[in-house]
Amino acid sequence: MMRVCMFCGTTVKDDRFECRKCRKPKKPTKPPRGKIFKKTEERILSLGVAGWTDVWTEAFVTGEKRTVFGKLRARGFPGYDLTLREQAKKIVALLKYGPAKITDGEIEQTMHALGTCWSYFPHAWDVRCGDAKTPREVFDDDRMLLNVIDKRIRHGSVGSVTDSEVRKQLKSVTGAQGVSNFRPTAAWAIYDKYCPEHATVLDMSCGFGGRLMGATCCVKIDRYVGCDPGSETFAGLERFRDALAKILPGRGLVVKLHPIGSEDLILPANSVDVAFTSPPYMEDGIVEAYADEPTQSHVKFRTPEAWFDGFLGQTMRNVHQALKPDGIMALNISERMEATVEQQALKNGFVLVERLRLRLSQIMGAKHKGEWKTEPVLVFRKP
Repeated sequence: MMRVCMFCGTTVKDDRFECRKCRKPKKPTKPPRGKIFKKTEERILSLGVAGWTDVWTEAFVTGEKRTVFGKLRARGFPGYDLTLREQAKKIVALLKYGPAKITDGEIEQTMHALGTCWSYFPHAWDVRCGDAKTPREVFDDDRMLLNVIDKRIRHGSVGSVTDSEVRKQLKSVTGAQGVSNFRPTAAWAIYDKYCPEHATVLDMSCGFGGRLMGATCCVKIDRYVGCDPGSETFAGLERFRDALAKILPGRGLVVKLHPIGSEDLILPANSVDVAFTSPPYMEDGIVEAYADEPTQSHVKFRTPEAWFDGFLGQTMRNVHQALKPDGIMALNISERMEATVEQQALKNGFVLVERLRLRLSQIMGAKHKGEWKTEPVLVFRKP
């Protein structure tokens, strides 16, 4: 491992924290004038001998940050790039775990096979959430990337600065946000709960493949029909579909994908058992924008009223027509959309049968121990 001398800042080729020149004496009689400490010489002098422990720690962290920063810059953005064999291992782990548990109407959160899904949608790191910076913009900004590395080192160690930890921090650093993917185990649980044997399911907003992965795992499903109007996302879905067929050749799931929005997807009447998706969120008059193509709902429907009727309402009417009698429509939505979505569903002929809660992340703090942030999953039935 390459390190940086904590005293003078020169590169050290072995696993020590000081170069040969500074190794003796262990504690120099006067502060060295190396690269790291030139700007902090006054502070070092004021600390005296007792303060050297803090200075050594700071120097170590600074050296480690520079090392990690250089490696990240050399490798490029730490996105998912799993081989087919690695993806297969993730899917096997998912199949062994099974569907997420639903306890008192709350769906547990697990991360099984998410890396497999993300491998086919590298453009997701460039999707902007509101006014926040994208994870890739954070990575490309030297100052922000150093801040990301600093947080990982100071909350763990240099060993914690893995690609996985960097990805998490790129999304959570102040001023940044990244899109999420539906958990395959949660999708599997919902399909397993509501699908009959030999079911046909409809996913009205396929997104980044989480529900496709869940449908692949649920043996009750024979046919998955989905649509997405984003050209890059649709291309990723096609690649993901083909990869799943190679990894699980005996599964036999029929996957039919349509490169259009759900408001334009007309399926044969009484052909679908369960329709389940997580549509774009509409909050404060702003719709989630996954692309700027003219096929996107936020481009086609510019006002909240037009969006709720022209996109969401029309989608529900299409679903109602496609569902078999007593068929199920399940929608994962944001808390603030819940009342409006329920009104739209009732208006378009559905009956509410259940409210589930989808776990997102644990709430920090001792007084919230064991509590989770959740989102609603509304379950409707076609009479």
